[in-house]
Order: sequence, then C-alpha cells, then structure tokens
Amino acid sequence: MKEVVGTEFEGIGNPLPEPLRRDIMQESTVYRSIWREAEEERNRAIAINLLRRGMAIDTIAPSTGLSIEEVQQLQQQLNESLQN
Repeated sequence: MKEVVGTEFEGIGNPLPEPLRRDIMQESTVYRSIWREAEEERNRAIAINLLRRGMAIDTIAPSTGLSIEEVQQLQQQLNESLQN
C-alpha cells in the first residue's frame, strides 16, 4: 500500500496527509469567507445606527471600513424605510 505524503512544515516533518490538509484548507477558506460576510454585515449595522444618530457619512465610512458609496446606499435605504 502506498503511503500518503503531506506537505513538509519547518522542523516538524510531515504532519498531515495531503487529502486531509486539502480538506482543512478548503474548510478554512469557507470559514474565512463566512467570517468576512459576518464582519461586513456587522459594519453595515453599525453604519445604520450611526446614520440614525445623525453622524456624517464621511465620518462613518472610514470608521466602519465601508465605502462612501455603501454608506450613501444605506442612508438612502434608511430614508426610504422611514417614508413607508
């Protein structure tokens, strides 16, 4: 039977078989993607709260990591929801 060989890491030899390492990397990529989406959603929620308090768009954008355009869109959505 052929031995499955993983990737060598500095000083620790061959800790993981290649298929397992590949699965872990795919899960890690999915996890990072989910984390980024959650972080972006949190930043949008923070921006909406700041808009409701009257903070300026040009202050909110750098504070949340959102672009000026994204914050303007959130402001427009907020205004439309208040009109309905």
